[in-house]
Amino acid sequence: MAFAIGIALADLVKIRTKNLTLLHWRQISVFCEAVILLSVSFIPQDFNLVANALTSLACGIQVESFRKIHRPEDSWKRNCNHHVHRKLTKCDPAYVQLCEHEG
Repeated sequence: MAFAIGIALADLVKIRTKNLTLLHWRQISVFCEAVILLSVSFIPQDFNLVANALTSLACGIQVESFRKIHRPEDSWKRNCNHHVHRKLTKCDPAYVQLCEHEG
């Protein structure tokens, strides 16, 4: 239930902040997520049910905030156009796919 509420809250933030120019709605969602998870770290062990529910809420927010749909045939474009956080190696499937597409 908390996961579904997290998804609904992320959608609500997206709708409510459409005209906001200073921050993107995903940044607001990540901030809310961080606040929730930080508060969970201070909940005593006796309240594990509450901590689990809040963690599920944060997970729902994250899933909805970072939902992206990419077509498989466009995956090589995604690898070429965006910087990745790690260097691709020859045994990496993304590197192999990129090389096959270029070749």
